[in-house]
Parts: sequence; C-alpha cells; structure tokens
Amino acid sequence: MRWDDTAVTQSPAPPRRDPALSLLDRIAVEALSPSYRQAHEQRRRGPGEPGEHRGPSGRPHGPALTALVVALVGVLVGVLVVASRAQSVQVASERDRLVALAAERRDRVAELSAAVVALDDEVARLSASVLASEQVGTAEAERAGALGLAAGVTAVSGPGARVVVQDAADLGSPGAGDVGRVLDVDLQQVVNGLWQAGAEAVAINGERVGALTAIRSAEDVVLVNYVPVVPPYDVQAIGDPRTLPTEFLRSDGGAWLQAVQVSAGLRFSIDSVTDDMLLAAAPVGTLRYATPVPAAATGTGSEEGAP
Repeated sequence: MRWDDTAVTQSPAPPRRDPALSLLDRIAVEALSPSYRQAHEQRRRGPGEPGEHRGPSGRPHGPALTALVVALVGVLVGVLVVASRAQSVQVASERDRLVALAAERRDRVAELSAAVVALDDEVARLSASVLASEQVGTAEAERAGALGLAAGVTAVSGPGARVVVQDAADLGSPGAGDVGRVLDVDLQQVVNGLWQAGAEAVAINGERVGALTAIRSAEDVVLVNYVPVVPPYDVQAIGDPRTLPTEFLRSDGGAWLQAVQVSAGLRFSIDSVTDDMLLAAAPVGTLRYATPVPAAATGTGSEEGAP
C-alpha cells in the first residue's frame, strides 16, 4: 500500500504569547513579596502550628521577651536612682560648703565691724582730747563739732520725731503688683523733708544719714550706706519735737508721702519723741578735699611786663 504523504497532516503550532503580557501576569500573581506572603501564610495557619516565626506583634517567645524588658527597665531605674543619689550628695555637699562659707564671712564681717567701732571710739577720744587743748581754741572746737554733726560722723542724742514708713497693706496680693512697695526715692524724700523741717540728725533703721550717705536700691532691697534695710522703715530725726512733725507734713517730703499714700497705698505715721534718741555715728569713709588750682596752671595770670 502506498503511503500517501498528503494524508499526513500536522497540527498547527500554538500562537506565541506576547512577553509583555506574560510579565503582567507574573506581576499580578506575585504581587506580594515573599516575606509578606510567608507572614500571610503563618497567620492563616494560626498559633501553635509548626513553622511559626511570628514577629513581636504575634508575641513570639512571650515570657523571654517580658523578662528581657523587665530586666532593662530594672537596669534603667537602678541607673537613675544611683545618678539621683549622687546628684543629691553633690548638692548637699555644695550647700554645706556655701553655708560654711557664709558663716565664715558673717563672722569676719562681725569681727571687722567690732574693729571699726573700736577705732571710731579711739578716733573720737583723740579728737576730743585735741579739741579740748588750748592750742585749738574754743571757736575751732565748736566749729569741728558742728561739722561732725552735719557730716553725721559724730554720735548724737536728743528728742525729736519718728517717721515710720511701710509698704501697702495689699502688697503681694493677686493683681496688686509692686506698686505699693516703698522705694529708695520715698526714703530720700522723707530725709530731705526732715532736713527741710529743721532736723539736726537723721537715721534710717539705725543707719546714720551723713554727707556721704547713699540711699539706693538693689532689686527689691533698699540700701542705706550700702547696708540693706527692711520695712517697716523707722526714720528717726533729732530736733524740736513740738514743731518737727508739723513742719515735716508741710515740707516737700511730707507732701510726697501723702501723695503716694493716696495713689499707691503706702502707709506712714509721724510722732513726736520727747525722750532722748541715740543716733550712732556714720562711717567716715573716704574724705574728699577741694584744692584750688594755682593761677599759673590755668594760664590766666598776667605775663611779666604786660601793661
């Protein structure tokens, strides 16, 4: 039998697929990365199944992780406690050192103050001895005494008046502010008013007001002779107790106090003192002298031979 080649037919070749379509199909099938797919499969299997390697959200090895966290927290708390104790010890040591230094300086100041008082007494004794001698004379002795009284370097006693100035009653209350606080300018006005009223000597809280006295403030503290004074401010003035209070209220200082009493609420009172008040002497400090300049140095002198 003859084989007919024409009877044999071949099946057609499958059409070729576009590579781009194959890539798109693969991307659609493998949209998730292997790690995400593995995590998804682990969640589907549930806990307790073999092959579980869940992350911290699935609480793997729960007791071990809890123990590790507790240990870390304990270490951190221990470090903080040790650091806090060390800082507390350092702060306490620094505080003790500062307290000891302050006490030492206070004792030194007291010692120097006592030495100043002793030296002032010695100077006063020597001055009185010199002024009492016949070489000086009565007139010069009286002049020196008057100058010492005006300068405030001589201790005096006698009757007079007392002016007490205090802060406003509502100072420090909410909304009041610091308007009612006694300022250095208020005490300056009081002292000037007492001088104007005829006072012979003035002291503020025991600090004698002299020719070189400065009444200033540092923050909220008033300084007299650079010594801090606190309210109530007791201003003592030696003078005629019958006229000094009235004349003070008529002076510029009295008018100032009455004005700030109305506007800021400052409180003050003035009373006559018939008993002798003792006002200590103010520190002498650094003396300043005025020296006339020679005419030749100023160039105002006439030249020789000038008409």
